[in-house]
Amino acid sequence: MAKKSNPEGLLIIAICIILGILYYIIVWILANWIVVLFILIIIGIIYAIYQWQKDVQSQKDQQKKKYDQIEREKKEASDRIERERLMHEFEERQKEKQKNDQIEREKRIQEFEEQQTARGLLKFTDRFGTTKWGTPQELEIWKQEENLLINRIVIEIEKFKPTRKWEYEEGYHKELLGYLGHDFPDIKYEFQKGSSRPDLVIQNIAIEIKGPTDNAALDTLTTKCLKYSKYYDHLIMVLFEPQFSERHFKEIEEGITQYFPHVKIIRK
Repeated sequence: MAKKSNPEGLLIIAICIILGILYYIIVWILANWIVVLFILIIIGIIYAIYQWQKDVQSQKDQQKKKYDQIEREKKEASDRIERERLMHEFEERQKEKQKNDQIEREKRIQEFEEQQTARGLLKFTDRFGTTKWGTPQELEIWKQEENLLINRIVIEIEKFKPTRKWEYEEGYHKELLGYLGHDFPDIKYEFQKGSSRPDLVIQNIAIEIKGPTDNAALDTLTTKCLKYSKYYDHLIMVLFEPQFSERHFKEIEEGITQYFPHVKIIRK
């Protein structure tokens, strides 16, 4: 029968061998410590040289990167300045062209208006924003047509009742827009004309909506009158949910009636 191996005996033998090897290594090192020291010094010098070269190369790379960054920034700045110069020149040419075109256009309009005036005709801009010239009799007829439109709009707004009390003006804007849209399909929402942007516009009539309307909202009405009167023949102010003092409202209303007779104020 084969003998069973003894693991503990094998482990002891292995340890003894390792210890023996270490012993002879230590003895050799002690006997040859000068050689070992010399080898360690050589290795240290080689490592130091390697690290020094690595640091030098790293510094060179950083300097090159910094130099490239500076050059790139210079080029970008130069390109930006050149683009701005070209853009400025282009804008100046466009402004000059627009100015010349505007002068020429105004000159032609002035010449045309002088010709029409010499013929005894009067200028009139209808509710579609179309300018036309006619006799005084025709002008009166056209004005009556415009007044008919404003009266129809006022009557419809006075009949309008919102479905609820809205917290913000936008709710009143949309409800009134939908209501008036049935009878006035050409109505526009926040239509901008020049520097003015009334809430609703029907042809050449602006509609400004406030709600809830407090004293601060009332104070903005005169500014709206000044802005919109430049672009629209009529202006309707619709004030939902009045929360202002009657005295303050009366002062505003009297001022608007005196200086802006084409403005109609409707309280809801």
